[in-house]
Amino acid sequence: GQPFVLTGNYPYNISSQIFFKMLEYKDLIPCCTGMIQKEVAERIAAGPGSKVYGVPSVKMAWYAEATRVGTVPPKVF
Repeated sequence: GQPFVLTGNYPYNISSQIFFKMLEYKDLIPCCTGMIQKEVAERIAAGPGSKVYGVPSVKMAWYAEATRVGTVPPKVF
């Protein structure tokens, strides 16, 4: 029941589900940071009119502000 910060390196196949679950506990999670696949980040942070705008975009925008802060090049993996 104590507030906490959620951070991680989220796998592509479950990253959206992690963020949906995070929104269920939004009152306990004042901040969330993480590394996710570029396409997932684009979807989550997309605005109306974008071709990747969809359910993840709407849910995130309703409860929080999503910001992409950078891109990690493939060569570092």
